[in-house]
This record gives sequence, C-alpha cells and structure tokens, in this order.
Amino acid sequence: MRELLLVCAWRTGERCGVRLRFTLVFAQRIIARDRWDREALIEPASAFDVVVDSDWVAALAECITPEHRHFSIITDAFVFHLVAKTYEIELDDAAPETPSRRPIVPERSTGRGPGWALTRAPSEQVVPVETPLGTLHCRDAIYLWEASLSLSPAHLVLEGEIGGHAFRPNQRRGVYLGYRVRFVDVVLIHVTELDASHHEDLPSSVSQFDEVIASPWAEMFAREGAPKLRFFVLRAYDDVFRILCQDMELSLLEETT
Repeated sequence: MRELLLVCAWRTGERCGVRLRFTLVFAQRIIARDRWDREALIEPASAFDVVVDSDWVAALAECITPEHRHFSIITDAFVFHLVAKTYEIELDDAAPETPSRRPIVPERSTGRGPGWALTRAPSEQVVPVETPLGTLHCRDAIYLWEASLSLSPAHLVLEGEIGGHAFRPNQRRGVYLGYRVRFVDVVLIHVTELDASHHEDLPSSVSQFDEVIASPWAEMFAREGAPKLRFFVLRAYDDVFRILCQDMELSLLEETT
C-alpha cells in the first residue's frame, strides 16, 4: 500500500488537528509555498481541492486506474499536489466539538492541472553521487523503507537499504547496508512511481543517485543572494525522486545479509 500521511492543523470554523491519509499514491509534487509563484499553477478553490480535467492525470492514464484523482493541498509551508486513488480524513480527538466537526470534503477546482514538467536542458550535466563505497548502479540498488518531511526546517529524510552488489568498484555481494540521506532546506520534491517515470523527460542516468549540474529548475527557484540550489535524482526500486534543495547528507548505516 503506497500511502502519504499529512498531519496538520486546519481552520474550518475553528482550528482543529487533521490527519489526511492518501492511499495508492502514484505521483507527488511538493513545492515550498514561498516559491509557489515560480510555477504556473491552477487557481485553487480552497486549501483542499480535487482538480478536474487534470493534464497530469491524463498523462498518467496508462499507468493508473480510473479512480485515481489529482488532489491539491495548501499548508503554511508547502503546496502538495498528488495523484492518488483514495483519501481518508481523521480529526484530532482533542479538537473541540464545533461546526468544524462536519465532514471535510475537498472543493473542486477546474484547470489543466500541473502542466509543469521537469524537462532537461542542453546545459545540464549529470554526475554520480559518490558514496563511501563508490557509485551506485543496478536497477535494484536502492530500497526505500521510509520517507519523512519536516517543515521547520524543511528537511526530507529517506531511509532504507542499499545492496552491496550495486557499489562500484567496491562490490559486496550478498550484503545490504542501511542508509540515511537527508536533503537540507528543500524547495521542491517530485516523486513518480517508476513505471510512470517513463512518461517524463528525465535527465540521463549516470547512476542510481545523481546530481544534475546547471539545471534550469535550480535557476527558476533560486533566490537572489541565496546559495545556489542543488538538483538530485534518486532512483529507488519503486520510485524516482527529483529534489531541489540547498544541500544533501548521506550516511551508510549497519550492515545486514
């Protein structure tokens, strides 16, 4: 079950805690709210929308079911766009009994959906991320067990295992190493299920974890006077992550067999 859980506070009459759980999530686009104006997005109807006639859903039609929909969620820190099949809402038990206890149903906004595509540019250069054991290769190199996004500060942490056979030149067959990679001060996250990623114009793959140099997306989201953004592409076993951030930290953890 591919799930995304958002825990936040909403004001629907009165402030209350909300847990939004999306299931069978196929694609996600998460943008820092203070950079929202850098992209031509649909006009939201509310903080929680279903986007009808979405070009994004249409582009993924061969990979998803007819029940999949494009959802838009606006929080104080990030704007979330995702293609998912179902959603559930739970209100915090500690929230007061007010009109906000009425069922929360998304508004419907009409538009082409996120028409943006993370396209390549001739100036881009793709280089592999060097780990303590070398570069990562092989389709089954990186397994992802958990992804967590903190809002203040905006850090994305991915945790899982890397097969020892995937390291070049230091192959260690039959061995798996835990990893933890932290993306610091995240501006944009784009996650696509592996099968759907074939419908997108991905940068050429040098390894399973690459950095894209001179990416137009880093320039688009840059702030004047701020450090340059870095653009990473991580290809896990089931998902392709594209991440714009200020920096990245990778740690290899315990060894298993």
